[in-house]
Amino acid sequence: MKNVIKNIKDSKGFVSLETIIIAGAIIILGGVILYFFNGNANKMTNTSGTQMDTAQTTIQADGTAPTGVTISNANVK
Repeated sequence: MKNVIKNIKDSKGFVSLETIIIAGAIIILGGVILYFFNGNANKMTNTSGTQMDTAQTTIQADGTAPTGVTISNANVK
């Protein structure tokens, strides 16, 4: 039996159980990180979209930029 296990370990395609566990843990960790990052990215996208909608509504309503923002004609072609 020991010879059979040794032959398997010494074979060319052998992958140890520890390697498989570590690879699985890294994949799971990456999935968790992507899950939380995607949630935060989605919140940032929604917030920036809301702010742009508010700015556009303000400009359309009274023809001015939002408070603290100046519009320069220098960049308009």
